[in-house]
Amino acid sequence: MGGLLSVTVAGGANQLAIDNPSLRSFIIAILFPINLVIITVTGGLLFTGATFTTPSAWLEGKASLVNVFRVIGLAWCGNMIGGILFALLVHWCGLLVETGPGTVPVATAAGKLFLSITQRKISLGWSKVVARGIGCNWLVCMAVYLASMSDDFLGKFISVYMCISAFIACGFEHYPANAFTFPCGVIVAKETGAYDTYGNAALYGTNNAMEFDVIWNNIVPSSIGNWLPGTFIMALGLSTIFGSMFKKVDRFLNLNHCSTILHPKKADTDLESDAKSKVEVVESKVPNVISYATPTQIVVTPMRG
Repeated sequence: MGGLLSVTVAGGANQLAIDNPSLRSFIIAILFPINLVIITVTGGLLFTGATFTTPSAWLEGKASLVNVFRVIGLAWCGNMIGGILFALLVHWCGLLVETGPGTVPVATAAGKLFLSITQRKISLGWSKVVARGIGCNWLVCMAVYLASMSDDFLGKFISVYMCISAFIACGFEHYPANAFTFPCGVIVAKETGAYDTYGNAALYGTNNAMEFDVIWNNIVPSSIGNWLPGTFIMALGLSTIFGSMFKKVDRFLNLNHCSTILHPKKADTDLESDAKSKVEVVESKVPNVISYATPTQIVVTPMRG
């Protein structure tokens, strides 16, 4: 929904794209986040968010590793299936291709932009797509994390909008969004003849079918790029700072000073237990002093150790 809304509005701003392309990108960035707002509020699941929430549950001992892979895999497949089905629905509505002069299929303004986005994204190269996928899901997972800390709709709305509009404006790669954008681009290309069955090397830079270019040149690397920050930066990072991984690192390195900063309640408990142990040690030493000294000597003689 967010992708269709943003592309439909921005697709009609052709002159704006020429005069001020940054403003056109800003329009897309402002309109697109409505998608994740709906998903967050209704309890939907994206592949990008699942790469963060499910490994976090495993690290905290609340989920099995099998279920982690199951949820992430089902989310990936579900996003792809949903994107394709919604693209077919949009095409059925006549929002991608319309009948031109002489009953020739012609791409609509939104259809042209979908095709342009698809063409640009599948020609970036693997390394760039992976890197952009990392930047994207770092922000998406941060949106999920911040939204989970909010109890009301306004807090979730602001949290999502800040992060999602940022990754859109920056041009990062988001697999679930591409799972809808690319089918739209393929439909427009096939319907208007912009891309033949065997590929068009002059237009796309490869001799493969367009579907193969979409999958291999963007879907696969963007999925890898989205997975990395969700699991390692957000899930593992936050668990190491605030969760069970911190406790393991704390016990291994004996970082009591870090406990005071990061876990004040835990630190207070540790300090109380340490104080009690020291009192017990002192009390254990007192009988030895009493047995070898008079009461006056106990008062005036400083204790050592």
